[in-house]
Amino acid sequence: MRSNIDYYPFTKKQVLAAADPHYIDKTPAMNQLLQFLLEHYELTSEETDEIASQFINMINSNAEPALMVQYLQSIIEFPSFEAAGQIIDRVMTLHNNTRMWILKGHTPQSPGAL
Repeated sequence: MRSNIDYYPFTKKQVLAAADPHYIDKTPAMNQLLQFLLEHYELTSEETDEIASQFINMINSNAEPALMVQYLQSIIEFPSFEAAGQIIDRVMTLHNNTRMWILKGHTPQSPGAL
């Protein structure tokens, strides 16, 4: 539908890695969010992997960042307005730096993606 956008040129290695059903694209933005959660909440690596998987599914379903924050609120409590702001900033960074199906594998931050 977006004829003005070319498909992202994934490498063979990237495509093969993504074929694994348990693959999670741990980008710097994803790692930053997960590290923040691990530092401030008592979560297991399995729980953070589930959060990461849900976020990627939401992003690929074209969900707004507000829905991602609501999902996170259903799992953890934001102890303060400041903590909520820090989480929202990281969610926005993740959303803007995650490859999207609707953008043919580009991120919203990619030049020429929008």
